[in-house]
Amino acid sequence: VWMWNGATWTRIGGDAVNGSWALNTFEAVNTLTFAGGILYAGLGNSANDGEVWSWNGTTWTKIGGDSLNNGWTTNYDFVHALVSDGTNVYAGLGISVDEAEVWSWNGTLWTKIGGDAVNGSWGAGYESVRSLTFSGGILYAGLGDTGTATDGEVWSWNGTTWTKIGGDTVSGSWGAGYEAVYRLVHD
Repeated sequence: VWMWNGATWTRIGGDAVNGSWALNTFEAVNTLTFAGGILYAGLGNSANDGEVWSWNGTTWTKIGGDSLNNGWTTNYDFVHALVSDGTNVYAGLGISVDEAEVWSWNGTLWTKIGGDAVNGSWGAGYESVRSLTFSGGILYAGLGDTGTATDGEVWSWNGTTWTKIGGDTVSGSWGAGYEAVYRLVHD
C-alpha cells in the first residue's frame, strides 16, 4: 500500500513495512476502505491468504482471517471487497465453491451475515462476493466468479434479511449466463 500526500508517494504497507504483512507472503491487496480514521486493506490471491488488516496512521494490525476475532478460517484465499456503513466494515470473501460470504466487523469481532443461506442469503455453490457498496442504509453485494455461468447476481441487505435484486431476470434484470458482478457503485 502506497500513500500520496499531494507531492510524493510513500510506501506504508506490505513487505513488513510498519508492522504489515510479511515480505513475499501475499500477492495482492485487492481492496481498501476508510472508516473512522482507520484504513482497511483486504488481501489475498492464493491459498489461505484471505485477510483484513487495519492501519491507524502509524502501524498495521491484522484483524481478520485465520479465525482471528471470531472471523473466517484459514481456508479463504481472497478478500475481494471492503465497504463501511460508517459504523461497521463489511468484507466480501471467496474464490472456491461455497466460499461466497459477507462478514461484518464491529471494531472488535467479525460476524458472518451472508452466504450459506445465513439471514436468507444465497445458499451453497457460490464462489465469491466480488463487490460491495452501501447506500441509503442498504448494503449491496455482487456475486459470482469467472467460469460459473449463472452466479452473476446482486443481493441487498437491510440489516436483517438478504433479498436477491438482480440476476436470473429478477426485477427485469439479466438472465442466466452471466458469471459475476465485479463492481457496484451508488450515487
